[in-house]
Amino acid sequence: LNQSTKISEISLTKRHSPIKWIKEFKMHALVAKTFFPVYISSTLLNMIESIYWIVAPLVVITTAWSIEFGSLFLFSHELPAILVGWFIGKIIDKHSKKRVGFFALLGASLFMMLFFIIKDPVFLIMLSFLCACFTGIAWPAIKGAQADLVSEHKNFEQEIELVQDTFTNLGFIIGPILAGFLSSRFGFLETLGIIGVIIFIVSLLLLIFTPNQLFLKKKS
Repeated sequence: LNQSTKISEISLTKRHSPIKWIKEFKMHALVAKTFFPVYISSTLLNMIESIYWIVAPLVVITTAWSIEFGSLFLFSHELPAILVGWFIGKIIDKHSKKRVGFFALLGASLFMMLFFIIKDPVFLIMLSFLCACFTGIAWPAIKGAQADLVSEHKNFEQEIELVQDTFTNLGFIIGPILAGFLSSRFGFLETLGIIGVIIFIVSLLLLIFTPNQLFLKKKS
């Protein structure tokens, strides 16, 4: 019994040794660096969603809109997800999934920046709808790109999914913080516009600098 206990302790020590942790950290860092364009796109999409659902209800509450306008403003952000699903599969199958996602993010950011200047409720509803159309395209495109990463690097499936979860959660952490900070200083609609500027810059950089193929080369 004592011998088996000692063997178990040795095995546990090896499994949780600092050297093993360092190797795993380096592996995860390499995965994050290699697939960063896809991961950061997921972060941006989750950031948009978390910020919208914090700011949009406050826009409705703090304006003199009727209940109908307020409801339509919120509903207009959800409707495109249903409509886009009918045709997005054909688009992403014919083109690079990640580039479709980048272009969709770029389009969404352009419409988000219009929140700086548009205040009329009818046009805001249309603007919310158009933004959601592009994010509705970006979601399945980026998720498809993530699935391709796993299928092309089956030996690193666990690492890829773990880093992906980290970047996904990062969007839900950064989003509310930015929403609170920007809203208190610039206003609710202006916050959406500022986020549009940030998304525009990042998505443009992704389009310019992301290579067509992303391959993980494990360092020896």
